[in-house]
Amino acid sequence: LRAIRFACRLDFAIAPDTLAAIREKAPLLQYISRERIAAELTAALQSSAPQHLNLLYETGMVKFCLPGLSDWKSQDWEAALQRVEQVPAEKVARWAALLYSKKLTGPCVRSLLTWLKLDRQTINGVSCILRHSGFSLPLSPLQLKRFIQAFGDTYLEMALWVELAAKEVDNRPLQVKKGMEQYRKIRLRGEPVCLQDLALNGTDLQEV
Repeated sequence: LRAIRFACRLDFAIAPDTLAAIREKAPLLQYISRERIAAELTAALQSSAPQHLNLLYETGMVKFCLPGLSDWKSQDWEAALQRVEQVPAEKVARWAALLYSKKLTGPCVRSLLTWLKLDRQTINGVSCILRHSGFSLPLSPLQLKRFIQAFGDTYLEMALWVELAAKEVDNRPLQVKKGMEQYRKIRLRGEPVCLQDLALNGTDLQEV
């Protein structure tokens, strides 16, 4: 697993003999702590050449470190890693890009990330982005407000990157920039997005 992480970090090929040994010893991963597995996978995902993670599939390691993806085929991995490469090298964004798949339900994603013992913030962030995935682009002002409610200020930009990567939209940086500029205008105008943004609350209405 560390060899694959180095391949992702340094963008090199693993020697055939070493790769054969990895394939043979892959079952030993079941004795490695999940926290260690998660740390290595996250480092590989955030690297400059995450496409080498396809070695998890080629060596059979996937069923020991990402069991929820053990039924994926080579084309599934190719599509997933293309998405990963197209989003910023941020932990939540890249995990969300990897797991953006019709083969994975929301509970499956949360179960896999919990099995890996990832931190709560990452689990909640990835789950939130994928739970609201599949939206049409560009977003209307009303759609954008709904997504601000869903993602909050923290995950909106990541969600845009992941969705654009999944849809293979051209000029993704510009599209994200437009979405975030629209978001900032809504905030600067003080337009209500959540209930707490309203000038009146239930108590005020009762008093009238």
